[in-house]
Amino acid sequence: MITNPNPSIQRGVGYNQIDLTNKILFKLNATSKLIINSQFSSSSNLQRLDQLNNLTLNNLPEYAQWNYGPQKRLLNSIAFTSSHPSILFDDIRAVFSHQNIEESRVTRRFNSFFQKNFIEKVNVLGSNIQFSKSMGANSRLDYGTEIYYNTVDSRAYELNIKDSSTSSINSRYPNGGSTTFFPAIYGSYNLKKNRFSLIGGIRYTWNQASAIFNDTLLDFFDFDIKRHSLNVSLGTYIYPNETTKIFLDLSTGFRAPNIDDLGKVFIKDQFVTIPNSQLVPEYAYNFSSGIGKKINFNNIQFNFSSSSFLTILDNVISKQSLEINGSSSIYYDSNYYEILANQNSEIGIVYGISGSLSIIFFKNLKVHSSICYTSGFLEKEEIPMSHIPPLFGKLNLNYIFKKFEFKILNNFNGEKINKLFGSGNTDNPLEASPMGYPSWWVINTQLGYQYRESLNLSLGLYNLLDVHFKTFASGISAPGRSLMVSAKLSF
Repeated sequence: MITNPNPSIQRGVGYNQIDLTNKILFKLNATSKLIINSQFSSSSNLQRLDQLNNLTLNNLPEYAQWNYGPQKRLLNSIAFTSSHPSILFDDIRAVFSHQNIEESRVTRRFNSFFQKNFIEKVNVLGSNIQFSKSMGANSRLDYGTEIYYNTVDSRAYELNIKDSSTSSINSRYPNGGSTTFFPAIYGSYNLKKNRFSLIGGIRYTWNQASAIFNDTLLDFFDFDIKRHSLNVSLGTYIYPNETTKIFLDLSTGFRAPNIDDLGKVFIKDQFVTIPNSQLVPEYAYNFSSGIGKKINFNNIQFNFSSSSFLTILDNVISKQSLEINGSSSIYYDSNYYEILANQNSEIGIVYGISGSLSIIFFKNLKVHSSICYTSGFLEKEEIPMSHIPPLFGKLNLNYIFKKFEFKILNNFNGEKINKLFGSGNTDNPLEASPMGYPSWWVINTQLGYQYRESLNLSLGLYNLLDVHFKTFASGISAPGRSLMVSAKLSF
């Protein structure tokens, strides 16, 4: 163990990444085209500082090694679009895709010779076919189908770094393989009048999730779960005049548990999360409304908008404590851990309000500000929901002079105190201060120069005041004062 001489510097958290993209367009005829899109990305090892800085009761590091192995992603897709009016449709767009993802996690406890390796390979097959049909001068009908099929292959082994011997251990996901299959059909209708528009939609989704557990130390059972749901939405937009917009949206939603919810085993802090195949889907009932207004005064333009939302979640999925054979803890991976599992609560309520204001002076000076507040709680337990961010917003200034563009970007975040954290370790309480996550405010600046139509140069100085802060629930501090130089070439 080596002591970090400067705790303000997070050593070893940097990583390398390469991204390659390729897009080819074939124009089949005057009304049809084909686009082939390929993407590849790969990274180096990425250390988890939020795990490496954990201490045991003896004030020693919990881990000597905790990192993500190289992550690889390959995506290929083919998109076909055609405009050919007929009885059934005027336009068609079809996208077929395949994505392959490989990721790994490598951990070794302090003063241990045994290194645990977890490897996941995910294949994602997808298709989306959408038809559009004009129903007159003021209305349009969209309808189509969507199908996704995913497979997860999860393996794990333990390596003795002293003699290079290996042995099998429990994997992160079901080691016999797991799949999800969710086809859907949908339709939407869009009606526009002079001062009124209406958008209505309907979607039927069928979902299947299955998994097989082989040679597990805990008694987890294979599962094959089938669910379905019908969801609708209705949005109305009213324009009292050319500068005012009022909207009201109503919708229902549905989220079926996926393999991550149903079958994952993992350790974090002093908790172990175990599978729960008894989960049922959570349903959302959404309501949102808002208003937008534009005001022109001489050479000054004001743009104001405000909106509010309310979501009622039925059978909300949240991570909660669990007992096995009357005990709330379990001996796993050479330690005792408190047991957590995803479980269905009765009702969850999430609500919030947001607003923004933009002022444009003489077309070349713009001030923009926005703010958002969100709150959420589980109704029966009367406890906060997880993953609810604190108050946040921004205040930006943008000035354009000939080929130069200058920006001052101010971002701020309110505090989140401990009593507003979700249950267990979902909001990363060990990464917070004793009082919670403190508020922060940072200033960034950017200077851009349009050298040519195809070449843009940019110079940015970020976190100008070198403020030390963490974004909510993050396990790593945000960058301090930093400089970035970039060039963007278009051709």
